[in-house]
Amino acid sequence: MNRGLRSIALFALVVVIITAVRLHTHHSSPSSTTTSTSVSSSSTSTSTSTSTSTLPTSTTSTTSSTSAPTCTVRQLRGTFALGTGSAGTVRGTLNVHNDGATCELSGAQSWSGVTTSQKVLALSTPAAGTVQVTIAAGQTGGVSLSWSDIPQGTQVCPSLSVLRVTVGSTGPLSTSLVYPISPCDGARLVVGAWQ
Repeated sequence: MNRGLRSIALFALVVVIITAVRLHTHHSSPSSTTTSTSVSSSSTSTSTSTSTSTLPTSTTSTTSSTSAPTCTVRQLRGTFALGTGSAGTVRGTLNVHNDGATCELSGAQSWSGVTTSQKVLALSTPAAGTVQVTIAAGQTGGVSLSWSDIPQGTQVCPSLSVLRVTVGSTGPLSTSLVYPISPCDGARLVVGAWQ
């Protein structure tokens, strides 16, 4: 009876030890986890490097096909059309015709004029933003302008016979005016969006 109990106890102890060893081996398998992680990260790294090498090529080709060279003053011809006005505000449009290849006007714009007494005068254009417009070969771009022609107090408004504009590295583009314009309010010119 004593021997039988000892045999059962010994058998139970062996079973417990084998189970514990198996559980320990199953839970502490960092090498298998590490291996699968390493494989996974290496495949991720491969796909990342493939997509990285593909991206710049497509971006470069897109950029080169859509960009146009900067316009030069030689290829542009400006004309000014005086519009109608109301309540002291006069409007006009500066049209820029491209006699050369397709080009781009891009950058900050600055405006000036030449008075009828041949003095160069910088114009105040507080609302004028940067320009980004492409003018196709043989086509015309333009911008609308407006100004007040009513003097304030004893102010004398300048009379301009030439209008000049510089856009980025292009300019100045000078346009002679058939009829002089007189922007008052400190030679202020309101510039619209280029099209």
